[in-house]
Amino acid sequence: MRWRTRFAVLAAPALALGGLFVATGSTGAAGDTTTQSQTFAFTGAEQAFVVPAGVTSITVTVSGAQGGDGSGCTIGGDPFCGTPGVGGNGATVTGTVAVTPGETLRVFTGGAGVDATPANDTTGDPSVGGDGGFGLGHGGAGNESVVVGAGGGGGGASAILRGTTPIAVAAGGGGGGGSAAQEDENNPLLDGGNGGASSTNGSPAEAPCQGFGGEPAVGSFPGVGGGPSSVDNCVEGAQASNPGGDADTVDGGNASAGAMIAEDVQAAGGGGGGGGFAGGGGASGGSASRPQLGGGGGGGGGSCLAPTGGAVVDGARAGDGVVVISWGVVAAAPISAPPAFTG
Repeated sequence: MRWRTRFAVLAAPALALGGLFVATGSTGAAGDTTTQSQTFAFTGAEQAFVVPAGVTSITVTVSGAQGGDGSGCTIGGDPFCGTPGVGGNGATVTGTVAVTPGETLRVFTGGAGVDATPANDTTGDPSVGGDGGFGLGHGGAGNESVVVGAGGGGGGASAILRGTTPIAVAAGGGGGGGSAAQEDENNPLLDGGNGGASSTNGSPAEAPCQGFGGEPAVGSFPGVGGGPSSVDNCVEGAQASNPGGDADTVDGGNASAGAMIAEDVQAAGGGGGGGGFAGGGGASGGSASRPQLGGGGGGGGGSCLAPTGGAVVDGARAGDGVVVISWGVVAAAPISAPPAFTG
């Protein structure tokens, strides 16, 4: 079965309960309904929700995490590269789910992809790609460059599972691509591509020599990595990058590094794909030549799964993800003791 293949790695361990409990509504008069909720913020670990006694239906709001931003570079303390790509936002999934009192549901709250670190010629430090965020599906990693910008990591997916079966999955967004530069007085700076929001393509970097964005996941089909970077309009003999990594079921694909033609000549890295019900593809880094170092593309967003009758809003969540579970409790009528008579 496909579920067993896709989620076999999620065999349920012993879990600690988590989340912030809130009660709102009536004062508790007989027949009145009080709405109670539990919020699961990002912790970097799996959490658990135990269905309260008497509760047979819950409402869920599940939001995936944003991808990390790409980076640029500085020379003499001043920005030298173009504008790095920004990470795409995660999705929000809502719906109502039938439950059994006392059962334990597994909760994954996605973490935002890590922003890339810029290259610094003063210290000699290269740019460093951002790691992908934690989640049911981890975000893919952004990739590096020794001279110009690096890509951000993809955002992690948030989800609720019953055992190994997903009930609701909200995808993470793709990471932004690193920015770059060229020896062109009219246009010396080259921007990185933006990461795709959930279920959206990552953007290519600014031409020429640009890396390409990762493709988004579609349903249960993982996204494909961005193709090798363009050498169109680059100097003859420019070296293209490798393609970005394809997504691995629920995890986003890793980005490729910028093409390198010498130890100190490397184009910008791409952004990682977002995690999801299926992960988004990683982006490709830019092409490299002596006068031109291309920018990296943005990672593709992951896909979502909503409960039957539920809804998906792509690109709704910035920062870390969050999971909110709510339910109604009807106040019972008080039990009155019969009067006691004394003789």
